[in-house]
Amino acid sequence: MTILAIANQKGGVGKTTTACTLAYMAAHDGKHVMLIDADAQCNSTDTSRAQSDGVSTLYDLIINKDSEDCVQHTPYGYDIIAGDPLLRDADKMLSGFADVFVLKEQMEAAKLDYDLIIIDTPPALGTLLMASLTAATTVLVPMTADRYAAQGISRLARSIADTQKYTNQGLSCCGVLLTRKGRPTTLSREIEAGLPELAEQLGTTVLETAIRETVRVREAQAARQPLMEWNDTCTAAQDYRALYDELKRKGVL
Repeated sequence: MTILAIANQKGGVGKTTTACTLAYMAAHDGKHVMLIDADAQCNSTDTSRAQSDGVSTLYDLIINKDSEDCVQHTPYGYDIIAGDPLLRDADKMLSGFADVFVLKEQMEAAKLDYDLIIIDTPPALGTLLMASLTAATTVLVPMTADRYAAQGISRLARSIADTQKYTNQGLSCCGVLLTRKGRPTTLSREIEAGLPELAEQLGTTVLETAIRETVRVREAQAARQPLMEWNDTCTAAQDYRALYDELKRKGVL
């Protein structure tokens, strides 16, 4: 079983779109897929038309240690453990070293048996991100071609290295994914030229596929649908299809 964490502590880099799109495509490729929304903003939950009120969520799973009925079925072919706004306080409640193992332990306790589990991680460095990395077998790092995204990679690299050293020696990084690629500018060209060096900090390479910017992504978010359900012919959908094929060739999916 592959447990794929989509991680970047900077928001707005396409983590949720990438997580939901890959979950959708894998499910329609015949795989038994679980999506875990570890972000208090619950965007993956919303996109998947899942509930976060009145049901067991990821908060219940990792804080209350209650795995009963935590899995919801979505209309898009994959299952989900919903996010919860209460997760914003998770780092305060998960303050010990042993707490970084909580997601891994509770996933095992819930007997999650899937071909692929995708974790949409929170956009912050903290215990919940470390718990996601500890539970994962590999991590995908989406990033945009802007200065702040590039500057944050070194901090994420330290988090991944710490996880590999202390809590998950088998964790790998399957690649850096350039997202929201628009018309080239001087700055974007400079940052893209430096991507291989940034990827090296993570012990990985830049993926061949890049995801182009398109308004169809925001339309899909507004419609509460994965991109491929909303519009499977737009440029970003074409790119995600190429990304899925590339990850399959690399043995990630």
